[in-house]
Amino acid sequence: MEMGLKDASEFIRWQREMEQKDDIEKIEHIQKKKIEMELSREQAILAQQQKVVENHHLAVKVKKEVHKLLGEREVALEEDLNANKAVIK
Repeated sequence: MEMGLKDASEFIRWQREMEQKDDIEKIEHIQKKKIEMELSREQAILAQQQKVVENHHLAVKVKKEVHKLLGEREVALEEDLNANKAVIK
């Protein structure tokens, strides 16, 4: 009878240890997922910020190009106007 009780108590002890081990693994898994989600969130924020910066640089570049082209167009129109005036005179 003593051996039966001993075997049962060892089994119960082993069972508790396994449940504790499973609980620890579950908590570790949850913590790992939380960390992964936070890293993904931070990466998404950084990517969004980088896109905003890229868009700003592109907008500045386009504005400069438009300004340059408008200047060239104005010069060309003035040259045409002067040429037409010369023809008329």
